[in-house]
Parts: sequence; C-alpha cells; structure tokens
Amino acid sequence: MQTIRKILVPTDFSVRANAAFTTASQLARNFKAEVHLLHVLEVPQLEVKSKEGLLSQDGLMHFLEKAVEEVKLKTAELKTLFPSVKVHEHVFVDRVHNQIFSLIETLQIDLVVMGSSGAEGWEELLVGSNSQKVIRNASCPVLVIKNSKPLELKNVIYASDFENYTPSSIEFVKLLQAHYKSRLHLLTVITPKTFEASRTTVRRLSNFAVQHGLEHYETHAYNNFSEEEGIVAYAEDCKADLIVMCTHGRTGLARMLAGSIAENVANHSSVSVTTFRLI
Repeated sequence: MQTIRKILVPTDFSVRANAAFTTASQLARNFKAEVHLLHVLEVPQLEVKSKEGLLSQDGLMHFLEKAVEEVKLKTAELKTLFPSVKVHEHVFVDRVHNQIFSLIETLQIDLVVMGSSGAEGWEELLVGSNSQKVIRNASCPVLVIKNSKPLELKNVIYASDFENYTPSSIEFVKLLQAHYKSRLHLLTVITPKTFEASRTTVRRLSNFAVQHGLEHYETHAYNNFSEEEGIVAYAEDCKADLIVMCTHGRTGLARMLAGSIAENVANHSSVSVTTFRLI
C-alpha cells in the first residue's frame, strides 16, 4: 500500500454511515483519492405491502424506482459537503455483502470505510454485525468508524504479537503518520497464557520498530486477562483515535473455536479500528 487511491463507503445514510463518509472524504482529500459510495436495497428482506396485500411486480418496480431516486437525492446532498472530492455512487438491488466484495475486486478498492454500532449477545453469536462480516472476508483493509464524530489521528495504536502481520499494515500507519503527524503506540498484550518479562517484550517491539523504519513511536507491554480486553483498555487509557490490527479472517468451525481478536475489538471498542487480513 504505497498510497490510497480508491475508498469504498457502504452506506444506509445513518449517522454512523455519514460519519464514515466524512472520514473517507477527509482521507480522500489528503491522499488525492476518490470515494465510491455504495447503497444496496435488500428487497428480499423488505416487507413491501399495499392495502390489498403484497405489491404486484409493477408495484414493486415502482417502489424500487422511488427508492433509487431517494438514494440519489441523499447522495447528492453528501457530495456537497466535500466538493473537491470525486464521489462515485453505486446503487444495487442485492445483498450488501455481495456488492461490497464485488466492488472491492472489480474497482480494486484500497480501503473500505464503514460505520458500525457493534453487536452483542445472541446477535453477535448467531449473526454478527455487518462490519464483522466485512472484516472477516474483505481482501483489502477495513476501517470501522465507531462514533458519529470525524476521525482524528493524533494517537494511533498498532496492536500485534509482532510475529503475524502484513507489510501493508506497516505502510498504512506510515502513511497516516506522514499526513497526520500521528503518535504511534506499538502495543502487545501480555496474558497469563502468553507471559514474558516486560523487558523482553519492550526489546522485541523496539527491534520491530527499527527493522521497519518507524518514527515517533512508543512501545507498550500491557497486562490483561485477554488480548481483546487489553487492547480495548489500553485504547481508553491513552485516548487513542484509531486501532490498527491484523486478522486471520477465520470462518466456519475455526472461527467458532478460536474466535477473532480483531473482530471482537472492532465490535466492542468505542475506538475506530482498521483491520488487515493475513494471507
């Protein structure tokens, strides 16, 4: 990832989705990138009825035409917020994830930016949030916006075991530092199962920073009962603006058994998260 050229923003025009668009547009302006705004009408999940019952085929087509017109009006309003940014609009009748993954490949998207409120309890266990599904399967990095405010990048956490990571994730934090003058926090969480002396951990993180030519950074070995809890807690302690992580993108039984630290952090943290999928 030498730079960011194309940013995909899936939107339902909610507050968090609009915050994702704002963040994507700010990034696009700084990196001279273009934004692709995606809205998907998931018709099979809609209960579209008239007084007589279910709409006819003609009635459904009329409903879709009206829905597309409304989407175009909302998109036009968003475009006026960042007139210097080139914004492409995409409207489909399909499943959201189908079109996200399709556009990533066909347009060669460099970054997906999406809003999320997270999921809890049975919803998280059985269904999972949209952001979790995208994190798990996207071939490009995914930035999950967790609040309605524009993203600031004064303090960026790079959370890792510093053995499993992607070169593109390192390039990404360097890009952010170059444009936003961010302070980089290299973080590894020490749990009872992964105990090592803090001195050893800090030396390992410092060697990693030197190896990759990182600047304006600090190293942290943070103790907690789990990696997820430690990352979330440290992000709160240092008032982080963004957490950068790599994920294995496990699916099926492997995910049920091992879980995903990156997915869990993105789901439960109040801080925005960027994930990179390990290949």
